Amino acid sequence: MAIDEDLSQWEIASTGKMVAYGFGYIIINYLLGYGLANLFYFYEVEIGLSVIYLTLAFVIFAIWNMINDPLLGYITDRPMGWTKKYGLRSPWVVITSIPILLFFFLIWMPPNGWDAFMIFLWFIIITCLFDSFFSIYNDHVYGGFTNQFPSEYERRRAFAITTILMFIVISKCHPWVLWV
Repeated sequence: MAIDEDLSQWEIASTGKMVAYGFGYIIINYLLGYGLANLFYFYEVEIGLSVIYLTLAFVIFAIWNMINDPLLGYITDRPMGWTKKYGLRSPWVVITSIPILLFFFLIWMPPNGWDAFMIFLWFIIITCLFDSFFSIYNDHVYGGFTNQFPSEYERRRAFAITTILMFIVISKCHPWVLWV
């Protein structure tokens, strides 16, 4: 059922803005979905870390994530002097983008020659740092979605564009998805 909204009070967001927002969403979720899905295999088979260490590391990471997400969301979701000038959400997205990519790549580049316990510590520290920056980024990207697209029409259209872009990107990166 369509909802009747008076869109005359808003200027409808451009398609370009919706596409840009969609690409940001796709990139970060592709990194998480594809990259982190293979993390256990990589550390067990390629690096040689035992399943016990990996399981313990993932449990520690899950506990960290449980505490980290609401805490960082609470801390960064308040107006500060510099966010009043540049906006509440955009500065956080920009500030956290580079550390997210840096720590994502560091997760996949453990130091050579370290013993299993040191690799275990490396894995925990780097994944927790990655998650800290990702939590701030994600809170503000999703929190900003309703600010950028205030009407239900815009949110539906932006999400439809994102879904189409996601299908195109995934089918180009992984042709087996289409079984062609």
